[in-house]
This record gives sequence, C-alpha cells and structure tokens, in this order.
Amino acid sequence: MKKLVTLMVVLCSIMQSYQTDKPDKNAVRAVFDSDGLQFISSSLNQKNQTMSALYGNQAAIQSLADSDSLPRASSVMKFVTWKYHEHPNYIGSTINGELLSVETVFADKNGMVTYQRKNVDKNESTSTP
Repeated sequence: MKKLVTLMVVLCSIMQSYQTDKPDKNAVRAVFDSDGLQFISSSLNQKNQTMSALYGNQAAIQSLADSDSLPRASSVMKFVTWKYHEHPNYIGSTINGELLSVETVFADKNGMVTYQRKNVDKNESTSTP
C-alpha cells in the first residue's frame, strides 16, 4: 500500500510539473515584418531576458562590411528586440516572445541619417534627425 501511495504522489508531482500556463486568449501579439530586409546579426541579453536581431538592406550591409562610420545613402537598418521565454517543449531552449521595440536607422539619398525607436508594448515612438 505504501508503494502505491508513493507511486501516486510521484506521478501527480510529475504531471503537475509538465503543466504549462494557458496563454491569454485576449492578448494581441505584435509580429515584426522584415519587409524584405536581410538578417545581419543577433544578440541575447540574459540579464534583461531579451533577444535582438539586426536587419538591413543591401546598402546597410555594404556599409557595415566596409566599416563605414556613417551609413551609406539609402541605408535602412532595423534593430528588433523581443522578450524571450523558455521553450515549453525543449529544456534549456529559448524562443522569442513579445515584441518590445523596433529601432530604425535610415539614411536618405543625400546621406541625412534619421533614428527612430518604437516601443511596441507602450505604442510610443521617438525620432531624431
């Protein structure tokens, strides 16, 4: 009888540990569309539990490859940051979650550089020429 009770307790605790939180069905998830920009690089900030990716067009990629101090004319770069979460099916793996911000650097055809940051969760936007 002791073995049966012990087995039941162990099974219940195992089943409880696999239970995942149900997602909020009313939550709206913002998704980033690269709009034809190419992936350049990614980074992970474990302290803030965020992951980021840098996207750019061909002019931006060439500026980075040539180590230019300023982006070339017609360059577009976007630095996208997400909150990350543990993957529910793979132990030790992380996946991107909520989209937090999109930072854009744009150089027009005359080389004038503009910076814009959009905080997605707060629907805020700042711009600097």
